[in-house]
Amino acid sequence: TKIKEAIDGILGGGGNGDGETPAPPPAVKSFVAAGEWGGAMSAPVAEAMIRSKPDLIVGLGNYDSTETLFGPIVDKIKKAKIPAIWAKGADSDDYLTLFGQEEWELKYEPTDIVFCILNSANPTTLEDMLKTSTAKWKVVLLSSPPFSPSSKYGQDVTAQEKLIPILTKYKVNLVLSARNKIFARFIPKFGPNTTSGTTFCIVGTGSDKFDGAGSPNGATRIVIGKTAFLRCDIGSTMDCKLLSPQGAVLDQFTVFEWK
Repeated sequence: TKIKEAIDGILGGGGNGDGETPAPPPAVKSFVAAGEWGGAMSAPVAEAMIRSKPDLIVGLGNYDSTETLFGPIVDKIKKAKIPAIWAKGADSDDYLTLFGQEEWELKYEPTDIVFCILNSANPTTLEDMLKTSTAKWKVVLLSSPPFSPSSKYGQDVTAQEKLIPILTKYKVNLVLSARNKIFARFIPKFGPNTTSGTTFCIVGTGSDKFDGAGSPNGATRIVIGKTAFLRCDIGSTMDCKLLSPQGAVLDQFTVFEWK
């Protein structure tokens, strides 16, 4: 699979005016993320994301029943001139045209942070993305969550088996997924202690339709029946909050560097 190193269009990339070197990605000191969009709450979530003035918007898949319905959301983001990257759920390739994104699997690396988007549990693709990265912070976006408390879509055992060795080898800080219409967070895994490792989160909170939860499967925080988005602010740590469109804090946690 070809790895897309820089994205034009809504990422604000493109050339330098003479058709030669693409512009570098803008610095990212904050980003917001959500998946499982659709329905009446998609617009309020997008508007709240925009109001929070992040450096990057991250879509986690399943945007609406058709790209036409999701078009007004993308228009709001483009009008705000905030770069965005989009992972795939059960979405058609027509969304790529809407997003101005070349493909579903890509590597996006601003200063000090890298985002790796996968469309399948392919360890070779993920390692190719990570092995050349010099970023302090590493974030992986997956179409299916390796760990999940949801009663609708359970844990992706294949992703666990194939990707965890790569996540551990390259000390990935944060793995984000959607697919389930809930929020769930797990304490850092596979590191030397419970603060140093990979934090796994499901952020399927972009609509007003919700799934239930089954067995916690180790989740330390589960939020059901709430529309929300995740905001992460990046400094010496990655400080994350799950926020309602009205600004209420529904969860708060810190992601640390691997030690």
